[in-house]
Amino acid sequence: MIRVAERPDVVLTTNGGYPLDRNFYQCVKGIAVPEEIVHKGSRIIMAGECSDGIAHGDFLKLMQSGTPNEIYLRLRSSDLPVCDQWQVQILCRILTQNPVWFITRKELRPEVESAHMQYASTIEEALMAAKLTSGEQVLVVPECPSVILKPQPNLVR
Repeated sequence: MIRVAERPDVVLTTNGGYPLDRNFYQCVKGIAVPEEIVHKGSRIIMAGECSDGIAHGDFLKLMQSGTPNEIYLRLRSSDLPVCDQWQVQILCRILTQNPVWFITRKELRPEVESAHMQYASTIEEALMAAKLTSGEQVLVVPECPSVILKPQPNLVR
């Protein structure tokens, strides 16, 4: 567990490498870990190889079924769970507050963008697109699913 003293403006993360980043679906876990310590508008940059592509067709179909806010509210208000709901619901909750750039293989760009995230082919490209400026707080978490990030008790959202 790591206590964070300041809410970062940018979080650069990975899912910890293979096999944890073997598909897009699994990488949502690494995107979700910093949710508790970011502020509204913080940018999240995830790097994942995704050697198996998306892997869950139901996940992608759900992500394409509306805006992140619409999808999140629809899933929260339903009494019936749907396949891959957890990953979609968590990702949509994050996307309503924070833009996400996903660094992965070029052939996955259409899927990344149809899931309401920005595509980048390199870390440098993602940082440029996220408009990182001098003086902003950047947190690098290379193995996000293996880390618990908690705000310091006096940290205000």
